[in-house]
Amino acid sequence: MKHLVLTIFLCVAFSALVEAGQRKIAYDRNGKIFVADVDGTHSKKIAEGDWPEISPDSTRVAFNTEGDAKNRPSPERHIAIADVASGKFTVVPNIPSDNCFGPVW
Repeated sequence: MKHLVLTIFLCVAFSALVEAGQRKIAYDRNGKIFVADVDGTHSKKIAEGDWPEISPDSTRVAFNTEGDAKNRPSPERHIAIADVASGKFTVVPNIPSDNCFGPVW
């Protein structure tokens, strides 16, 4: 019985460590989107934008792009999604507004 309890404990502890190693955070600094490990290490610039939101599986980041406000009362904002591994991003199409911000998964 003791071996079973110890085995279960070790499996749970190991799975928590593996999961913690994969978790990431996203943040913006001076109009640039960064992704890092939860302890702040391995920071990587992903794209230019604001309001980043990391996906639950830490593989993608949703954020805002912001265009110039020339001849407009406010800047043009769109939601984009970037792949954390490659850094490639796509602006979400077919949103009927030029003022979208604050994406949430």
